[in-house]
Amino acid sequence: MAYRLSMVPRIAQRFGVHTRPHVIGLCAFFSRRFGILFLVVAFFAALDRPGPTLTLPVSTTGAWGSFDSDGLLIDPAAPGGATARMSDTGSVSDLSLTFHGTGLERAVAGAPHWLGYAAVGLALFWLAPLLRRFAEGDPFAPGNAGRLRGIAAAAFVATHVVPLLTPLTVAFALHRLGGSGWSAVWGSPVHTSLVFVLLLFLLAGALDVGRRLQADSEGLV
Repeated sequence: MAYRLSMVPRIAQRFGVHTRPHVIGLCAFFSRRFGILFLVVAFFAALDRPGPTLTLPVSTTGAWGSFDSDGLLIDPAAPGGATARMSDTGSVSDLSLTFHGTGLERAVAGAPHWLGYAAVGLALFWLAPLLRRFAEGDPFAPGNAGRLRGIAAAAFVATHVVPLLTPLTVAFALHRLGGSGWSAVWGSPVHTSLVFVLLLFLLAGALDVGRRLQADSEGLV
């Protein structure tokens, strides 16, 4: 196994990858800069908190009744003094609930605006040193597996955690307002990008194994 791993740089040179370290280094340069940029955007997005009035998608399990000329749903009435608006499409997923949010609800509702940028920024920031190690021909360098796990975790947050924050806010509000017959629009709990996240974790495990085998083979020399 150690012999196979030691053949990776030679195989890369055989297929002309030896001409690419400069390209990989350039990608690492831009990856770090874009990562910092996304983190700065996330910081300023976190400072821009939502106002006291929130308008978020909602669905109802009951039959729709009437709505006024402004598109506000009258029957069934929205819970707790909130207002529900129906779009022209007539789809349940296009209903929106407008209500005065608490501090917690406003914080959770505003989190997708900065958490997604932060996750992408961290992933790009960790990707830069990872690419540099690959460009140097040392994919099993210490820390590479940890960086790859960090990238996988950031991808999981961006694709699976961030989309849940908006319906979670609606669930908090409906519980507080006592909205019987109303529910948040959760969508699919599993995204196809989960396969990509799992592959990154598996690759991180392979880098760990490669690092240990490389250390063992160097100790035998």
